[in-house]
Amino acid sequence: MFVVSKKLACLRLTFIRTVTTDVLRIGSVTRPVTPSNDKNQSLIPIFYYEKNLFPPSFIRHLEWLMKKDKLGQDALFVGPPGPTRRHLILAYLELTRKPYQYLQLTRDTTDSDIKQRREIQNKTALFINQAAVNAAIHGHTLVLDGLEKTERNVLPILNNLLENREMNLDNGQFLVSTQRFDELLKFYTKEQLDQLNFIRVHEDFRVIALTLPPLPDYKGHSLDPPLRSRFQLRDIGNVPLTFTEHTNLLRTLHPNVDGLFIENLLSLASLINSIDLEAVKLIHFPFDRLNLSVRLAELVPNINLADCLHRIYPYDILYKNSKESKQTIQHIFKKLAIQQQLEKSSKKILNINRQETKAIVDYEMNGKKYKITVLYLSIVPAHDTSLPITPPTFISTSYHDQLLSDLMLSHSIGDICLIGPKGCGKSLIIDQFASLLNYPIEYFVLYKDLSARELLQQRITNENGDTLWQNTPLVQAAIHGRLLVLDGIHRLNNDTLVSLQRLIHDRELFLPDGTRLLRHDRYDHLENPSKNLRRIHPSFRIIALAEPPSGSNIGSSESSSKISSSEQNWLNAETLNLFLYHQMRSLNLTEERQIVYSYLSSSNKSIPAIEHLLQFVHELRNSTETQLKTVAQSLSTRNVLRIAKHLKQNTTNYHIQLRDQLIRQTSAPFLPRLVQDAFYEALNKSGLEVNEQTIMSKINWKDSTMNNSDSLKSSFEHAAKVPFTIFYENPIHSEIIQQMHESFLLGEHLLLIGPQGVAKNRIVDHYLQTLKLPREYIQLHRDTTVQSLTIQANIINGRIVYEDSPLIKAIKEGSVAVIDEADKAPTNVTGILKSLIESGSMFLTDGRHVYPKETGNITTIPSNMIIRTHPNFRMIVLANRPGFPFLGNDFFLSLGDHFSTFPILNPPRESEIILLQNFGPNIERKKLEQLVDVFTELRQLSIDGIISYPYSLRELVSIVKHLNMFPNDSLADVIRNVFDLDNYNTDVMDRLRTILHRYGIPFHIENRTVNLAISHPLKLIPKQETWQIMMTDGGNIEQSSSIILNENSNKQSMKIIQSINRTDLRTQNFSELIYKYRLPLDETTYVHDLNVLNENKSVLILTGNPLSLWIFKLGENQAKKIDLHSIFTDNTNQFTTPNYQVNIYIYIYISDHVYFITYIYLFYFS
Repeated sequence: MFVVSKKLACLRLTFIRTVTTDVLRIGSVTRPVTPSNDKNQSLIPIFYYEKNLFPPSFIRHLEWLMKKDKLGQDALFVGPPGPTRRHLILAYLELTRKPYQYLQLTRDTTDSDIKQRREIQNKTALFINQAAVNAAIHGHTLVLDGLEKTERNVLPILNNLLENREMNLDNGQFLVSTQRFDELLKFYTKEQLDQLNFIRVHEDFRVIALTLPPLPDYKGHSLDPPLRSRFQLRDIGNVPLTFTEHTNLLRTLHPNVDGLFIENLLSLASLINSIDLEAVKLIHFPFDRLNLSVRLAELVPNINLADCLHRIYPYDILYKNSKESKQTIQHIFKKLAIQQQLEKSSKKILNINRQETKAIVDYEMNGKKYKITVLYLSIVPAHDTSLPITPPTFISTSYHDQLLSDLMLSHSIGDICLIGPKGCGKSLIIDQFASLLNYPIEYFVLYKDLSARELLQQRITNENGDTLWQNTPLVQAAIHGRLLVLDGIHRLNNDTLVSLQRLIHDRELFLPDGTRLLRHDRYDHLENPSKNLRRIHPSFRIIALAEPPSGSNIGSSESSSKISSSEQNWLNAETLNLFLYHQMRSLNLTEERQIVYSYLSSSNKSIPAIEHLLQFVHELRNSTETQLKTVAQSLSTRNVLRIAKHLKQNTTNYHIQLRDQLIRQTSAPFLPRLVQDAFYEALNKSGLEVNEQTIMSKINWKDSTMNNSDSLKSSFEHAAKVPFTIFYENPIHSEIIQQMHESFLLGEHLLLIGPQGVAKNRIVDHYLQTLKLPREYIQLHRDTTVQSLTIQANIINGRIVYEDSPLIKAIKEGSVAVIDEADKAPTNVTGILKSLIESGSMFLTDGRHVYPKETGNITTIPSNMIIRTHPNFRMIVLANRPGFPFLGNDFFLSLGDHFSTFPILNPPRESEIILLQNFGPNIERKKLEQLVDVFTELRQLSIDGIISYPYSLRELVSIVKHLNMFPNDSLADVIRNVFDLDNYNTDVMDRLRTILHRYGIPFHIENRTVNLAISHPLKLIPKQETWQIMMTDGGNIEQSSSIILNENSNKQSMKIIQSINRTDLRTQNFSELIYKYRLPLDETTYVHDLNVLNENKSVLILTGNPLSLWIFKLGENQAKKIDLHSIFTDNTNQFTTPNYQVNIYIYIYISDHVYFITYIYLFYFS
């Protein structure tokens, strides 16, 4: 491990250079060293070599490099991930005083990054030499890092340069080898060779490349044989240093640390990388990071070794789902007698004393106090000092205090990565951390298709049409000393993330425009820095945010087919070398209760609705059922707080609202069937049963509109952008709009998710139209990119002009951005909305920054490059439901908990009929009911997975419109407008025909017949005699007393059967038998009696075992079942089976919602 740079940068500023003569000797090899000129001085590595800290094993590698250099051969270093290979090369170049060009290779590297890139300057296309050409011409050493990362057939363009030192350039020039060019000079002049565009390759030009071993543990391509054959190979070994060398090195670097601590740490790391454990597939331990663990022990001597180890090798995260790997790690701890505890220590930040060039942090661990120095904090303020950084609304718990203490300790020695599930509060705690140190934050939201080049700079044009390179927030933060928050590193491709290794390890970076960033002490050492050299501010730090790896076993080679490999195994042997890792778990019940009540400003009293919510959520999180754990992922702390805001005012009768909120925020109607059933069962068990009662809101959204119309008009001046739509009121849509308005008033962004044709757009447009809110509409698609979502690039007068997209216009003007078809765009593109929702900030590809309005003046960014978020800005996102047959991405899974979610389904039967009556006022209700019943059954078949297409309200409205306009057209012909595409699927067509025939629609009927029953004349039967029944005490006929069903008992005993099996017998053939019904009866249930009420054609059926009364209207599919068993049990003889009879003396009172039976006369015979 080569750690001199880190030691020198962080501990002292005394540098030792061992080269003072013109001859350098390494081992048995010597070579002359020529002093560098001023032009190349900044390209010579410095502070990479110190004799006292350079083990003998590294000397042998340097000796080998010098041999290859003297032979004029190119070298290839093979070894595990980490900075060791690179530091060996740079140490050699420092000793030999050779300038170098560095090229980080990734999957996005092209020939223009290697040879020449076309740029436009003064309206002229020029070719600018890149790293390989510059190194060849000027005699520099070309360092190629990551040969295995490039796509195939990219690096072969270097083959001739490596073999013969020749290369054909894009601008017509030709690189010629030193020997050939000097030979030509004997016969031709320099001017003649210049006319031929010949350029001499410098005799000192060398290429040194780095690659990983070709093992399954490391991602990448195998080397092309012609390319590999041109290099001399050198393997530095799986463990570059011996155990003794590593121990001595760490003791030299940290003499105050207990030697046993160092030995145990090295022993544990060696066992993890042991060949004996190869079958377990443990991830390679990052030996290069051991120095950081020892430095932690130097700062806080009583720190637990397991704590130090977990920051560089987070085994709890790596092997969370691998029982075998976890047991292996535990066995290693036990074998070395090391205590494996992470959260038992008591840690606390007592005080932070900010000074001009540093901050002294009073740190306490297990009762002992320490002073930790954090260097160079806010020497040059990036924000106006008169406007201090506003601390976030942060509610602290003991767990958060300990996590902040851990972050502060790691911050003192390196960059950090915070890993936790979505919605657990990662961004908020980082905001709190930054406010403690008065750190200005630069957010950079990452997405999957972000290339390594776009991570650093993005290409733009100026007003003259010349091409320029615009620094990203990463480079801006490095130059100005801000805290860079890389949000979502788990989304990046592995090689894109690894391309930051030089910035993280060495604080050096080569940018695409030729600029070079250099660490502050190295920059300050230079006498005359070149113009293309920029100093990295000493207060620059990186904090990365990520979600846990989602692979089934990160330590194994198996992968999940459902998750991309980049996201599944993003935490691997390469990325372990980048950060100090910390895990942020979800809050427990006590912690979440404290945060919720503090957030609602009601910490002194208990709210039953909130208690019920918290208890239910934590039961789901702690459940052993996989289905319930799946739902619990949607109920993050962010969503719990959102639900709590809605429940705050409802302290007593909250059950209906709580159930509705939980179903909405989990998008339960669109969960897989098994998961959905388990979730609904959990709701019922917790006392949140289904209740038909509607939620009565205290706020009427239309009344609210009239009351606030003046303020709304003053806030929005773009009346022309207010949408206009035809909307018909119906109960279910009115209820949804009411709920949307309540969330809108709470400042939330809305997500409407549902299948096609359920009026999502109409609901939103009607809401905005009624409130007179202007709309900016965006429709996404498969090819939507981050650039097109935020800005629109146009070429005007020969230059690229960036115009605001509708989203940016809404941000600036305070409009409502309606983002339609959000599921069609890649989730990594829509992921940029996360930063906009959470912090109100976003970086645009044209260099502009979006900041919240309350952010202070930013002095390092021109005012014309800053966009302030309007306080009235809102987003309403529309997306189709996930899963087949919808072909989009799962938007809810990636960003659902950032929105107030509203699942939109097809309306219930009565609401759908009311809606259709508005579209077809001339159509009789019976026909509308017929169509609604057909589509209801077809949708249920789609939900059950029997048919694939989900027939929606849109198709039904189209049929009704047609029938209303052309009443003479046959219904059987009109419905073909919806079903004709299904003619080619025999199974689906058979089901459609059966269902339509059952409901009396003659679909696909060619010949119809008439079937009449046989007529039998009946004789008139005269009255024979009359019986008079007298009531006696001893008789066997008894009349029960009148039983009145009150409202409560009626609700409990009545059950609505949404669909009973009805067959229309006059569809294919004419018959005197109109309907045939099949009630869903049990095997032991039998029918007592049947009666029909002539007044409203209601059918009454009395069944026994158990005693029940069925009520439905002729021609309808919905029935009401009233349980009478519990009512009449006490009035009958329990040892006999009575024979019940329903007669015309039953009186039924019909209301809008409930049937009430006022009196029943019960007769039975023993």
